[in-house]
Amino acid sequence: MNESRKVFLETTIMIDRLCKDNETRSKIEKILSNYDKTYTSNYARMEFKKGALQHFIYLHGKVAQCKNLTEVFEAISKLSSSYHRNKLSTILETVTNYYSSICQERLSKIINDHDDITFEEYVKEMLESYLSNLIRNSWRRFDKVVDEILNPMKCFVDIGAPRKMGRVYDNTPRICDKSKYKCEIRRFFNNNSESFSKILKSLQDLTNSDPETTKRIGSLKEILRLRKKDIMPKDCWNCSDAIMAVEAPHDSDIFNNNQKHYIPICDALSKQSVGYDSLLQT
Repeated sequence: MNESRKVFLETTIMIDRLCKDNETRSKIEKILSNYDKTYTSNYARMEFKKGALQHFIYLHGKVAQCKNLTEVFEAISKLSSSYHRNKLSTILETVTNYYSSICQERLSKIINDHDDITFEEYVKEMLESYLSNLIRNSWRRFDKVVDEILNPMKCFVDIGAPRKMGRVYDNTPRICDKSKYKCEIRRFFNNNSESFSKILKSLQDLTNSDPETTKRIGSLKEILRLRKKDIMPKDCWNCSDAIMAVEAPHDSDIFNNNQKHYIPICDALSKQSVGYDSLLQT
């Protein structure tokens, strides 16, 4: 790790810090102990709201509305397509974390203390409560686990917390083009065109590009070519990793759980991409 004392937490690390198990959070805190100041961005909060948080809300709604756990798991099984791969992964990990937490209690004691309901009813009730707490607390803590939240492009300035509607949550609006205010992403790209051009060249020089990188290259080309045209939301989202790397302070490291994509981006900006393997270097 270099001598920088500032670190920017991109979306995957913010999600891990807010929502993962104690072991993962301990790894994060150990790495962050090497820094004096921590940052994230409103862009990361937007990605959290439309991604992982929405997955938690989807699962919570199924648990609240289904009659039993069998119906819940049948609904989850329908997410097996590649389109829903990230949602399925998040949901299965959340359920695993929940079961790990309740299994620390004595199951026999649980049954004895709740003889008026079946064990399945109890587990369903507690899963709903667990998810509700996860949804509320992760959102409330987002700006409390870092020193500063950046938003140079005025991304989704009116972003709001999910609202409880009866037993379920409403997470709208969860995409930035539903905001009442127009962001300044075009100005941000124009002001930082040299940095984005360096990222584009770095990505184009890769010998093998995965589909996400290919989309990022195409969107960067389009954005840099048409400097007076409004940026389409899909092109902005395709460039999310590049945007957060550029908006991070120039002397900060970029802490992420996506080294494959961040290393070439950070190399282009002469920034350090930091992952969990940094524990081996400290």
